[in-house]
Amino acid sequence: RIIEIEGLDRSACGGTHVRSTAEVGPIQIRKSENIRGNVRIEFLCGVRALHRARQDFSILAELSRDGAAPIDRLAEHVALLRKRLNEVEKERQRTVVELARREGEGLYQASAPGLDGVRRVLLRVPEIDESVRAKAQAFTHAGQAVALAIGMERAGVLIAASADSGLNAGALLKDILACEGGRGGGSPTLAQGSLPNQTVAGALAEALGFPPPD
Repeated sequence: RIIEIEGLDRSACGGTHVRSTAEVGPIQIRKSENIRGNVRIEFLCGVRALHRARQDFSILAELSRDGAAPIDRLAEHVALLRKRLNEVEKERQRTVVELARREGEGLYQASAPGLDGVRRVLLRVPEIDESVRAKAQAFTHAGQAVALAIGMERAGVLIAASADSGLNAGALLKDILACEGGRGGGSPTLAQGSLPNQTVAGALAEALGFPPPD
């Protein structure tokens, strides 16, 4: 049969027939979303709505006990925890980057210049991230140095070159990657890009004066 709510909706009935809306019982709207100009509503009614309301309250009560916060302040409490977590993560990242910088400086001191006077370091890492960039840049900071980082798990490549190394990291990386369909580039002292295959890694290493990677 066709059910019509005057001024609101008219559609084919696909649910349980009731003699009046009082038989529907409580209605709990779970969520709503806009779809192609319409609003889709998910709801429960009757006994199912009561059971779900009790379950929701039980979950909230447990979270309240664990968080030592009143139920009506749980949202505020969770927001505060998220803020603190973000602050801790930022501090952790700063520490990781600072350690990476010191490692880069240590690698520079431990390395010997090549015949051309340039120090080189090859870094094989799971992926190119901020700590890898910091380590590579710290290695080249003192001058006459080149760092090549190769991402092994998430294929990527990064080149850091001191201004006095005689190399243009961005131009070199862009030219070699373009030949293999890869993308990348950057400034003369720092460049990053994708790594289509290990053949490209070998070509980059050779162009920078490194022995080809395994």
